[in-house]
Amino acid sequence: MADLTAQGLGNSLDRVTKISIHAKAMKDDGTFDKSVEIGVIQSISPSENRDVSSHWTLGGTDPEEPKVLIPGLVTGRTLSVRALALFKNSILNQLGYTTDAFIYSLTQQKYPFDIQVTKLKAGDANQSYCVTYTDCYVSQWNCDQDITRGDVVIAENATIVYRTVTSA
Repeated sequence: MADLTAQGLGNSLDRVTKISIHAKAMKDDGTFDKSVEIGVIQSISPSENRDVSSHWTLGGTDPEEPKVLIPGLVTGRTLSVRALALFKNSILNQLGYTTDAFIYSLTQQKYPFDIQVTKLKAGDANQSYCVTYTDCYVSQWNCDQDITRGDVVIAENATIVYRTVTSA
């Protein structure tokens, strides 16, 4: 896919080379195997929220200014996704479905996946780094716009919730 974009990740001058979706296969003993690519994304835009409480003191020098700001928990970790392509056979094999199954509902996602954004550092084509969103679940997609072409399921727009984000 051309024109990959990933907002809010590292240096804005760094160039995105690939945004891929990875799942870990569950073995018979309940543990997870190596990560396998199950799809790609053309564009993502991450978003997080945090409540911040203002606290004042009695008799403070400026009653209009809080004495201290106390940050709350980070919530609402979401990715707005454009052009999500899932490789149907890879998904079905990784999640334990038969290869003739049809993906039709969000309830079919039993296990989380990871999204990896690979970027090249600005000014140095030999240095790259990877930003990984872990334990992702699709929370919204528009089924009216889904297209299935052979082994690929394409959602034009989707919202994905993630647990953590790391950079390496």
